[in-house]
This record gives sequence, C-alpha cells and structure tokens, in this order.
Amino acid sequence: LGGARSGKSAHAERLIEQLPGPWLYIATAQAFDDEMQDRIRQHRERRGADWQTLDAPFDLAGALNEVP
Repeated sequence: LGGARSGKSAHAERLIEQLPGPWLYIATAQAFDDEMQDRIRQHRERRGADWQTLDAPFDLAGALNEVP
C-alpha cells in the first residue's frame, strides 16, 4: 500500500521478475491528461519487451477471468 507515486508498481514488478517470464501487467489507469500519458509511457518503457499489457480500466474482474 502507498500513495500516488510511492513506487508500488516498480516494487511489484521487481517481485514478479524473480519468476520466469513472460509477465502480464493488468493496467487500470486511464490517461486523461498529458501528465498521465507520460507516466503510463514511462511505466511501459520500464517494464520492457518481456511484459505484456492488458488494459482494463473498467472491468478488472472480467480481465482477470480472461487471463489463462
């Protein structure tokens, strides 16, 4: 748990990267402004090519049901 920009995503990514990839990131954020678009871009770049991203801003439970 932590506030905005406290490093939650980076911490979770470091934990999961200890397991064999590829990894799936389920993204719930929406880019309503330039700042958020930039933050999302930075997150995707940090994760790199071994990560897949599934955007699920409205239905997280449905997205989880789709993951094999």
